Amino acid sequence: MMTGSTTCFRIRAARRAAGYRTSKSFADKYNIPATTYSQHETGSRMPGDEALALYSKLFSVNLEWLKSGKGEAYSKDSNLDRHKLDDELIPLD
Repeated sequence: MMTGSTTCFRIRAARRAAGYRTSKSFADKYNIPATTYSQHETGSRMPGDEALALYSKLFSVNLEWLKSGKGEAYSKDSNLDRHKLDDELIPLD
């Protein structure tokens, strides 16, 4: 299913834009099992609503965008490097 696969790309792009070079560095900082997070980012395991809500908060992106790609990616209070997120998302276009 394309929606699920692009969700994993948005998770990865948001993580990188938030300044985490590796999935492990992000998972370790927030005590998220690294294997679980890696599976969410690669698309081998779809994250549930609770995980997506957590990632949305930690990455400062809108939940609906993270889930579906609809709407504005950035939260109002986002400190993300917007150019970095845009650059990460170019392959999705």
